[in-house]
Amino acid sequence: TAWRTGDFSSLLNGATTANGKAVQLYNPYALNTTTGLRDPFPNNVIPVGLLSPAAVKLLGNSSLYPAPQLNTIAGTANYFYGASSQLNMDQGDIKLDWRPEDKDYFSFRYSRGRQDNPGLNTFPLFYNSFNTSPFQNGVLNWTRTVRPNLINEARFGVNYILLNTGGADKGLGNIGTSVGIGAAGPGLLSLQGFAYAAALGNANIGTQQLFAATTFQLTDNLTWIKGKHVIKIGADEQRRWINVFYAGNNGRSGFIDFSGRFTAQNAASPAGTQIGEADFLLGMPDTLGKGLSSGTWGQRSWVTGIFIQDDYRIAKNLTLNL
Repeated sequence: TAWRTGDFSSLLNGATTANGKAVQLYNPYALNTTTGLRDPFPNNVIPVGLLSPAAVKLLGNSSLYPAPQLNTIAGTANYFYGASSQLNMDQGDIKLDWRPEDKDYFSFRYSRGRQDNPGLNTFPLFYNSFNTSPFQNGVLNWTRTVRPNLINEARFGVNYILLNTGGADKGLGNIGTSVGIGAAGPGLLSLQGFAYAAALGNANIGTQQLFAATTFQLTDNLTWIKGKHVIKIGADEQRRWINVFYAGNNGRSGFIDFSGRFTAQNAASPAGTQIGEADFLLGMPDTLGKGLSSGTWGQRSWVTGIFIQDDYRIAKNLTLNL
C-alpha cells in the first residue's frame, strides 16, 4: 500500500524482499558530479512532487486497482482473483438428396459451426481474451448417367473459415487516456517490466490477429468405360480469397516497459535488483511500442488442376494404371 504513494522504505529491510537483500533506490534527477552516480532517495521515499500524475491516478483508483489482501512484499502473491477459460462448440449439418429420374442424382449439404474459447478473470486491470473460429461450407453435387458406360459428376462447393483472437474489453472505458497517458488508445495498454507486480492492462485490446479464407471450388469428373479401359477425365478450379490482419509483435494497444534502470545507482550500468515499480511511479519508461490497430492485407489466387487416368485391364489378374 505504501508503494502507491512513493514510499519504498520496506525494500531497505532485506528480510522482507524476495531475495533477502536490501534494495536502495536512487534519484535520477540528482547526480553526484564527483562520482557520476545518482544520489539515493532518503529512506527510499520518492517525493510527492516527482510522482507521475498518471501513475498516482491509476493506483489510487480502488475500483481499478484494488488494495492488496496481504500487505506484504515477501512473496509473489498478495492479491487473489479468479481466472477461467471455456470451450464452447456448436455445429449443424443439413443434407438433401433428390433423384428426379434414373439418370440424374442431386445431393446438397450445408454445414455451419462455431468454436469459442474465451479466457475470463476477475481482476479489473487484467483483460479477458477471446478466440473465435466460425466456419461455413456447402456443396452441390450432380451425377448424370449419360450412357451405361459414361457417367459425369459435377460438383460446386464454397468453404469459409475465420480465426479471430485478441483481448476483450471489460467495459471500463479508455483508462489510459483518462489518467493522462499520452496517445494511450483504447482501454489500458500493457504496463510491464515490474519486479513484484504483474503487468497491468493488455497489449492487445481488440483483434490481435485475424485470418479469413473463402474458397470457391468447381469440379467435374467424367468416367468412360470402353472395352478393357476405364478412363477418367477431370478438372478442378478453385478461387481463393484470403484476408489477414496481424497487429504486430508490439501489440494492437501497445506496451510501456519499466525496467527500473532510472532508479538504479549507475545510469550507464545498472546493477543489482531493479525496481520497475519505482520507475513507473516516476513516469520513466525504458521502452515502449505499438503495432497496427486496423487494416488487412488480401491475397487472391486461382488454382487449376486437370487429370486423365486410364485403368487398362491387360489380363484377368493384371491391371495397368496410367
